[in-house]
Amino acid sequence: MIDARDGLAAVIAESGYYQKYIAHQVGLTEQQLTDILKKRRRLDSNEMIALCQVLGVTPNDLYHIKKKKAG
Repeated sequence: MIDARDGLAAVIAESGYYQKYIAHQVGLTEQQLTDILKKRRRLDSNEMIALCQVLGVTPNDLYHIKKKKAG
């Protein structure tokens, strides 16, 4: 199953922004964003839209971004 949180993690890693900055822009704590990215917390649709606006992507983009494989 494709999970938008995987794409979100990849976009954040590529963005050059600190998670703290992104979380603040969206109205989340840094811990809440970390929990979303580690799949300990669900990603609310309103949060996804706000995160996408900050990162300059669409929600649809999150489903088409592949996680980079270690190696």
